[in-house]
Amino acid sequence: MKTHPDMPRHAAPSALPDLPTSSMFDTDFLAHFLPGQRHRLVYVQVAEGIELCHWQSAFEQPFTVHTRDDGGRVLLSYQLRGNTDCWLEGSVAGQGEAVRETSGCVYYTPDRRGRFVQQGGCESLTVALRPDVLRTWIEDEEDAPLRRSLDSGSCFRTGYRGEKLHQAALAISRELKHLRTPACDTPGARLIREAQAMMLTGLFLETGHADLRRANTATPQRQRLMAARDYLLADLAHPPTLAQMAAETGLSAMRIKRGFRELFGHSVYGLFQQTRMREAQQRLRAGKVTVMEVAFDLGYSNPSHFAAAFRKEFGVGPGEYKRRAAGV
Repeated sequence: MKTHPDMPRHAAPSALPDLPTSSMFDTDFLAHFLPGQRHRLVYVQVAEGIELCHWQSAFEQPFTVHTRDDGGRVLLSYQLRGNTDCWLEGSVAGQGEAVRETSGCVYYTPDRRGRFVQQGGCESLTVALRPDVLRTWIEDEEDAPLRRSLDSGSCFRTGYRGEKLHQAALAISRELKHLRTPACDTPGARLIREAQAMMLTGLFLETGHADLRRANTATPQRQRLMAARDYLLADLAHPPTLAQMAAETGLSAMRIKRGFRELFGHSVYGLFQQTRMREAQQRLRAGKVTVMEVAFDLGYSNPSHFAAAFRKEFGVGPGEYKRRAAGV
């Protein structure tokens, strides 16, 4: 396992052209490439051809990196926080793609150039697999679009969403980012990490099937679900009831509940709570308000309930998070 600790923030440096993608998983290289930048990489070699990578960064200005894929890996990456804009040369996502918060992507782009942009707080978990390893894991899959993409020599897919995928990525990330010793120094540790890599891969495949179903959702119904989400998140202190959302959008309560899980990968309240905690996180990071003020502003009459919800989402209490963000 390799890690590099958080550093003080400064303006983002200019990106060097065509960096090999393998260097982006090298903590020593990143320490020189991102001097003074607040970032942390945890890289775990699980087994031959299998790696787990956890990334955190906080760039005040848009940071752009130009790459050439030399890694020989299929990357299954889940974006826990923030967004990443991607451009890849050739026919694969040539017009650019955005990997959104709480969604994943699968890409395999050997020897292709790419451009990636991040700004603000970002956190992601990636399973890096040698193509032959992944093929052995998916050889019995009846639905084989991913296998066909691998056989064609390139793959770039976004939009992998699902509550099980999100919760698994969140749990594994919490564990990896707190590691202080080599992660696979015992047979038991190696088995655990390999099981985690296989589970994440399986959940990517599972949500891939769901994504095909979502793509076929009738456009008017999709628009109504988007409107329901906007109505839900309009006031983070006072969530509407399902009955109110149904009356507002013309969808049944059952259709709203089912549609939220299919389209957004969360239950109705789960999405509301996640968004509310992200808002709390941003306000605390800004450092201009107290924990109690944030709690009351977001509808909590009992600050201890707010603290418990914040800790459940981020693995740390709001007071401690505020102190860390202030560098105390």
